[in-house]
Amino acid sequence: MIEKYFDLNTPVIKIAKSLKRSRQTIYNVVNYLKKGYSANDYINRYRKNKRKCGRKKLVFTEREKEYIVEKVSEGCTLT
Repeated sequence: MIEKYFDLNTPVIKIAKSLKRSRQTIYNVVNYLKKGYSANDYINRYRKNKRKCGRKKLVFTEREKEYIVEKVSEGCTLT
């Protein structure tokens, strides 16, 4: 939808109000479109970057795993 509004030279504030979205979000997409990209490119980039969010998985060495198992068997809780 934003791409169609952009093609019609609709002001960002009107796009934001009609789609009930933040102006900043619309500005981000519009500025990306001005660089010659498509809305599809924007979505693909967004999804690719979103996959990088969140906590990374922990990787323990064998020694650390043994220590954890030992402490849990002693009754310690992991917090």
